[in-house]
Amino acid sequence: MTLRLYALLLRALPVEIRESAGAWMWEDARRLVESARRERGRAGALLVGLRLLGDLAVAIPRERRAARGGYEWQRTRSLRGTLGWGERAMMWIRDLRVAFRALVRRPGFMAIATLTLGLGIGATVAIFSVVNGVVIQPLPFPDSDRIVEIRHHAPGI
Repeated sequence: MTLRLYALLLRALPVEIRESAGAWMWEDARRLVESARRERGRAGALLVGLRLLGDLAVAIPRERRAARGGYEWQRTRSLRGTLGWGERAMMWIRDLRVAFRALVRRPGFMAIATLTLGLGIGATVAIFSVVNGVVIQPLPFPDSDRIVEIRHHAPGI
């Protein structure tokens, strides 16, 4: 059943992809479902078939958009730097989603990265506070720019 649906969904792919890769995609799907049926029974074959259907259902709109040139205009416009604020915002959101998923998959790395960022930000704030108080802010005296210290060093006197 899932293989029949897979064959129907393959027809929704763009012609170029269907002609170049459709046969091996079908053969690969058939082999995976049969292998799952031998190893895990009908339930295993159904799970593998559903996963294949989901992957293909996600790939179809992406490939149809790419076949129409839907990604080419984004790439050339981004190279020229003419993306609008909405397109840039969508790219940022997509990048943040990918980064968040990668961090969630590796909680140890996320903890180390968060700790490193926290220590770095804390050290930067502490150093800036000292520099700001000592170098940037004026002394708390009236006409502090006119204060002068005169020293005279005379050894032996």
